[in-house]
Amino acid sequence: MATVWDGTRLHAEDPGPRPDIRIRFDPATLNPMLFRRVSRLRAVATGRIVVRGRRPWLLPGFLRIVRMP
Repeated sequence: MATVWDGTRLHAEDPGPRPDIRIRFDPATLNPMLFRRVSRLRAVATGRIVVRGRRPWLLPGFLRIVRMP
């Protein structure tokens, strides 16, 4: 299962043959990054967060809508 965002809602469904974004992450880094304890740049630079896919530039817009406290 994958989380699919249609611009207004999130859905859990099987990913298509070519997903827009794939994120591989270390949970010990993702959680502090989402709560702004670790910068996004540092998480990506150390290789603990890897963003790949056809359209990775969609990720910042997604993170603006899905906010963590």
